Amino acid sequence: MSLFDGIRKIFTSGPKPVEPTRNDAPATPAAAAAESTVDPTIEMVIDGERSVFPLAPFAVCSIGRSADNVIVIPVAEASRNHATVQRQTGNRCVLTDLRSRNGTNVNGRRIEEKVLENGDTITIGTCELVYHGPELFAGATPPPQSEKTQFFVQNSLVTVLVIDIRDNVTWAKELGDDRWAELVMKLIEAARTILDSRHCSGQKYIGDAIMGVWEHSGNVIANAQLAEILTAVSDLRKVFSDMEASSNLPRPILFGCGLNSGHAAIGNMAGQAALGDAVNKAFRLESATKELGCNLAIGKATIDYLTKPLAPGDLPEQKTVLVKGFPEPEPVFALDFDQAPALAERILAAG
Repeated sequence: MSLFDGIRKIFTSGPKPVEPTRNDAPATPAAAAAESTVDPTIEMVIDGERSVFPLAPFAVCSIGRSADNVIVIPVAEASRNHATVQRQTGNRCVLTDLRSRNGTNVNGRRIEEKVLENGDTITIGTCELVYHGPELFAGATPPPQSEKTQFFVQNSLVTVLVIDIRDNVTWAKELGDDRWAELVMKLIEAARTILDSRHCSGQKYIGDAIMGVWEHSGNVIANAQLAEILTAVSDLRKVFSDMEASSNLPRPILFGCGLNSGHAAIGNMAGQAALGDAVNKAFRLESATKELGCNLAIGKATIDYLTKPLAPGDLPEQKTVLVKGFPEPEPVFALDFDQAPALAERILAAG
């Protein structure tokens, strides 16, 4: 059993993206209409190759430049996670811009959110997508909405914590795949328990990292909530230390954390990940801890969103770091794990 096979027994990653159907020729209007009689679709033509993406009931179709989107837009003007199309009750499909840098246009007009109509042209940079969908419910009375099945995405202020275990390959070679996979599974299970106890809104295993998301009310972060998130980081460090001691390991298990806040798209179904630049930056900040020589990198935005700001003397040292995918150096607070409890106390006292 490989490391990743073992870990994936614990986590599920939500519904798999729908594979597009492909055709080298653009569709005729009649053909597009025929395709949309079963499910609404999004059509994209790039370099003469046509791709059609069916929108399954209650599914979210992510659109952006990043390769992990359902519809990948290979143009520089597209943000990594640019927009989503979500199919709600019946054939009602809603396009939502995820606060992208260059915006999303429908039929030449910039939108933040729009219920799509048959034939709508979605423009992202130089790329055009066409929505094909039947009339909503074909004139019939819409089925009653159910809170248990209705699926939506909304933009919310979130704080994202990314935890990445370092030196996976080296550990697997030293201990063997099976033993290392067993240890990692124990660490992840412990991390899940900690995040749940600290009122994490959602968590997900992504590659060799764990992502925890806390959703905030309104456009501010309560001091007590951020203090609790930092306490979760301290709890995680203790779990790692205890694991090292109980497993008689030759050296410490190292991990880094990136913490960032901002607006992201959040769904209301299990397994739906947060999407947006705020999430991407949290992953990039974790990677930057190696360059910064620290364990924990906190985006300046996280501190700026606090309901009660810290006095200048209570702030950690601020640094700047070039973060992959972002054009300007990012202001961050670089900390070692030993500094996290004192920062949590100062944040709590300020609130």
